[in-house]
Amino acid sequence: MLLLDYQNVLIQSLLTERFSGAPPVSVDQVVSDFDGVTFHLSTPEPRSKSKILISISVKCYNELVKYGAQQVLEREYGPYIVAPEAGYDFSVMIDLEDLPQDQGKSSHVKDYDQY
Repeated sequence: MLLLDYQNVLIQSLLTERFSGAPPVSVDQVVSDFDGVTFHLSTPEPRSKSKILISISVKCYNELVKYGAQQVLEREYGPYIVAPEAGYDFSVMIDLEDLPQDQGKSSHVKDYDQY
């Protein structure tokens, strides 16, 4: 039996590094998960390496929306939601220079990693 973690290790390590205060660098990484979900992590603004766009493509996204997924995503990621990147179903933009001060940075990694 193969046991898989629910989080993607590559995404988790990338976000942990960025949220830990490492100097911002450009990123353009496409990650396909075991269940056919595709993520795109990028710094879409060349002059602002502190802004990370995280996009997700899920084959059954429209079906999930029918059962309330959009409301859940809006509740969990509201201020970070942006128009979906072309070819993806849902996107959030994170500005590393404008993270909430009331929580530790490690909690943000957990939040986004379950995206």
